[in-house]
Amino acid sequence: MEEALSGRDTTAVNRTLDGLLKLLYPHREMLMSDEDIEWAVRLAMECRRRVKEQQKRIGSAEFRNTHFSYQMGNDGVEVFVVTPELQSDMQLEQIH
Repeated sequence: MEEALSGRDTTAVNRTLDGLLKLLYPHREMLMSDEDIEWAVRLAMECRRRVKEQQKRIGSAEFRNTHFSYQMGNDGVEVFVVTPELQSDMQLEQIH
């Protein structure tokens, strides 16, 4: 597996892989095809990648203060910076 996976990631992928292969091959003496092994590895890594992506989104403690602003000119009006991604997320939340 690639170096980008932490020890915890590797453990999670291995456990998911083990479970998937046990479902496909419940008996140890069964021969596993390379295609099935590759499918299970890919699926296990995809699942862990999704978990990591959500952890990045949830990590509010580390990234709590994202209200960027600046003041210019003599009037000192505070202008908040909003990214296009944030605007589209906010629009989606308003629809629901």
